[in-house]
Amino acid sequence: MLDSQYYIHNTVDMLQKITYGYRLYKTLQEQGKVPVKANTLIILCIVYVLLPFDFLPDPFIIIGQLDDLAFTGTALFYIFKWLNKKATPLDKAKANAVTVQ
Repeated sequence: MLDSQYYIHNTVDMLQKITYGYRLYKTLQEQGKVPVKANTLIILCIVYVLLPFDFLPDPFIIIGQLDDLAFTGTALFYIFKWLNKKATPLDKAKANAVTVQ
């Protein structure tokens, strides 16, 4: 059986990747290098999650939220993939830099 340290480590790792992806998006957005398809997918993802119409309705406990989670996870995967293709090593380094204000 897996212990809680495994889940904590994976959760922290996932949050770090999402944070890096957000910082990379902001870095590329400042330079106007974000692909149109990434922005379109972000908008579609937000609309899908907020709309009451789903592939699996939300009243079905847990299952109803899984399609939202699957769609969002898949969207994030492709968005990060497209951003990494557009980013230069300097952009990636800037996104990795953590600034404390």
